[in-house]
Amino acid sequence: ERPRQRFSDTVQRLSLQSSFEAQHQTVLSMRPIVSGLLAAACLLGLFGQTAAETGASPPTYTSIGCYRDTGEHDLPFLMEIKPTTVYRCRDKCRQLRYRYSANQYSDQCWCGNKYGRYGKNADSECPMKCNANKEQ
Repeated sequence: ERPRQRFSDTVQRLSLQSSFEAQHQTVLSMRPIVSGLLAAACLLGLFGQTAAETGASPPTYTSIGCYRDTGEHDLPFLMEIKPTTVYRCRDKCRQLRYRYSANQYSDQCWCGNKYGRYGKNADSECPMKCNANKEQ
């Protein structure tokens, strides 16, 4: 087994506020069906319609915490985004229809559809800020 590394930032989850989801928001928030640390397809992409087309509110993103990682990354897709910020990473993963996004080591963006296979860390274990925006 490889030693575990700490993620340097938080996982983001995308959710749409359609009428269906407003009724099922608790279920969606309890199940890891959207967003990720390394690579994934977002719920917006799965429905194949934009918020403007459905009349829904714009998508919202929620931090779901700090997670462990290894050399065999939890989220498998590394994005080339420079400068890297939480928002640019989130938007890139969403654009590519991934469910989850995560920042690692202050300058890496990862996307994926599943997360958490190596376990959760306390948020204090992910103290690094993005190089491009020290507020994130």
